[in-house]
Amino acid sequence: MAVYVCRDRSNRGNETLSTTRAISPNQWQNALGVIEERNGVIELYIADPNNPLEPDAPGLQWKVRLLALEDGRLVVDKPAGKNRVPPQYLSKDCLFHGVIDIDQTRWGFAMRLIGPDQFELNNGVASDCLRFEVPFNIHNAQRRNFYRICTYGIDMEPARLWPLFDLASTVPAQAYARQLWLESNTDEDRLPQPDLGLALEGETLDVSGGGVLQQFDYRLLEYFNGCDLFWLRLRLPEQPASLYMTARLARMCPEPIDGRLLIGLAFTFDQDPPHRHFIEKHLCRFVAELQRNRLRYTS
Repeated sequence: MAVYVCRDRSNRGNETLSTTRAISPNQWQNALGVIEERNGVIELYIADPNNPLEPDAPGLQWKVRLLALEDGRLVVDKPAGKNRVPPQYLSKDCLFHGVIDIDQTRWGFAMRLIGPDQFELNNGVASDCLRFEVPFNIHNAQRRNFYRICTYGIDMEPARLWPLFDLASTVPAQAYARQLWLESNTDEDRLPQPDLGLALEGETLDVSGGGVLQQFDYRLLEYFNGCDLFWLRLRLPEQPASLYMTARLARMCPEPIDGRLLIGLAFTFDQDPPHRHFIEKHLCRFVAELQRNRLRYTS
């Protein structure tokens, strides 16, 4: 059986299709054909140019419909609205990382953007799309450590974020917050106060056990330029108490999108290892429940 050879060459135009487990060219094309016929989706991430096998830019990810295959090139829906791709990632040859599910196996691949375009749907209506070159570096992709889900349509309170000046000062507050959560206690006024700056309020766009993607008024940019460590409060739906955790600035879109500032935050537990298990447990449980409900709704 023929397989793609695993190679990653940095020179533009020399990329080759590859896998780390056997998948034949026919299997690959057939799998993409099935996804296209079923209006299936592809997961897209911003790729690291130095390592196209791994997604970069924490929080920047999309699920897009595969519209067409054109001589091995992929045409997908262009994300719109609040979830649209930041303009700096829409230039020709920008490197993306994709993931698809084939027979209960996840396959990852890298591909370069040709650019935004229009695609004529079956009803003759033109739809915004993204066109990509032929995928390369096809490889078996293990599932991420944490489920991640978009919070669109979920009634979540605005997230609150504070610049953090002393990481160790959050430990007593987080221990108290864990106790409040376990007791379903809403008395957060007695929460020990860490060494914090001005409170900022934003909207949570997606959440996982490892981090969040949020948006803020772009006029708050100066608060993020001068600080990369924050204390975060999340209030999950139908939960009386809040979750508190420290987070580092992992990604910031420097250009405004509809007057909003896009921020990717990665949780950190350097000073409070016991807090890691608590946060991962409850956030992953929340995300998994949302995913089950959405699958139940769409099935």
